Amino acid sequence: MKKNLAIILALAMIFALCACGSTTASAPAAAPTGDAAASPEFVFKIGHDQGEAHPYQNFTVAFKEYVEEHSNGRIQVDIYNSGVLGTETEMTQSLQLGTLDFLVSTTANSSVIIPELGVLGMPFLYQSTEHGKAVYHDDDILAYWQNIVDNSGTGIDLLKVACSGWRNLYANYPILTLDDIVGKNVRTQASEIETKMWKQLGANPVTMSFGEIYTSFETNLIVAAENCATSYYTNAHYEVAPYFIKSEHTLMIHPILASEMTMNKLDDELKAVVYDAAEYAADVLFEAQMSADEANLQKAIEAGTTYIEDFDMTPAYETCAPLHKEFAASLGQEAALDAILALA
Repeated sequence: MKKNLAIILALAMIFALCACGSTTASAPAAAPTGDAAASPEFVFKIGHDQGEAHPYQNFTVAFKEYVEEHSNGRIQVDIYNSGVLGTETEMTQSLQLGTLDFLVSTTANSSVIIPELGVLGMPFLYQSTEHGKAVYHDDDILAYWQNIVDNSGTGIDLLKVACSGWRNLYANYPILTLDDIVGKNVRTQASEIETKMWKQLGANPVTMSFGEIYTSFETNLIVAAENCATSYYTNAHYEVAPYFIKSEHTLMIHPILASEMTMNKLDDELKAVVYDAAEYAADVLFEAQMSADEANLQKAIEAGTTYIEDFDMTPAYETCAPLHKEFAASLGQEAALDAILALA
């Protein structure tokens, strides 16, 4: 009898423990509350082809943070840097396919697909930093270019046109006047208008990928190139081209692009958030580039670069003005060019 009672008590304890364990395991977790805790309705990708230390990253982080905060968590933006999604041209094509949502680009690369954008990035066009900022804070000019891109039949929308720093000459010999580039091999960007302008100034423009520049200096394939101070220093070009010239011949212009497929998914409220984010992040990009260029030029000087600051680029603006008009006319953008020049 005692034995049976012991068995019964043991079984009762086991059942009680199992019941307690079952209650704990099946108890639902507290439901998340608030917009921030909800899963996003949309997860989008923004891409660029530079590393995390580049001002493009400052832009994409600012864009991401603005969109996620002001959409109240309805949109999540993931950043893909360092060209992991391809070159700028390949990423622009991905916008068309809807496999990429947003992209910060350059006019040299985006104009491969939308040729009219090449007008915005012509060398010797902007008279000063203030001129560039006036152009890209002009609502009428932005609306004009948004209409051009949005109706280009490419499946791409234009969110914003941003400007950042200046491209300058650098070389393995001192360039004191424009006469010093006559007959010299200068690496330039591959756009047709750029090669024409450097030829007009007497140089021999040579096009190649950015990654080939260092070794091309070493082999004397080129003796000069042009880019911003940040790219010059961070890629160690000062080692093979120890002269940096303040030519400030091209203000870097960046179309901020979106896939039309992506924008069509959004209601008006979220579309407004995306456009506002591009506007906000464009100012972040400008400040980041200017700051980075100043700091990296100083680093290059400390590493032995000779900085030629007193350089007169005025004759180039006069020489290339007819080419500006010719190129704009070939694309039907004479009025757009006039609007840019009017703000100088």
